[in-house]
Amino acid sequence: ITIYPLFVFRNQSELDVTLSDGYSSFALESNSMKDLNSFSASSSGVTFTLTKEGRELHSPLLRVSETGQYDFVMKEEYGESNPSFFRMDSAIEANQRVITFSSIEPQSVAYCLSNRSCLSSLRVAQMGCDLAWSVVVPPLSSRMFVLPNPCGTKQVVLFVENVLAESEQRYAPCMIVDLEASGEKGVIRRKDMAEAL
Repeated sequence: ITIYPLFVFRNQSELDVTLSDGYSSFALESNSMKDLNSFSASSSGVTFTLTKEGRELHSPLLRVSETGQYDFVMKEEYGESNPSFFRMDSAIEANQRVITFSSIEPQSVAYCLSNRSCLSSLRVAQMGCDLAWSVVVPPLSSRMFVLPNPCGTKQVVLFVENVLAESEQRYAPCMIVDLEASGEKGVIRRKDMAEAL
């Protein structure tokens, strides 16, 4: 006998989504709810797929086997200047695993990257992720940030632009930052830069 917990899926967004665990998938219309007894919710996690402006977009892999909250951007929009932000909450309510998908405003995202430098761009990459999943923050600007792998390590590598280097070597790694720790992390000083960060 195999006993599965009852899963409750809520879509609190204005978008229709498809949810998949790698073995099965189902549609979840906007602002709707669905109960499932036979959903496997494998340890590898689930993905959400939606269509926006004619493009099919996919979420990163998200764990539902433990409680937590994950802010994310669809993979195809990561690194774009104005992506849509989403949140998945996984919680236990009345002995049921409740998975909630919702759209969120950019200011609700957990991290904001601010570059107060006048001369250098910053590149931020999550530890363990390819540089293709990094984001660049130009001088004197800010942008909201979510981890490309929300279930991965909460550490990022900070790269500072070396304006004198060739394009392939433009960014030099300078610091690893733990996003779960608070406070100032340090000061970056480089010989080829006229300012400290």
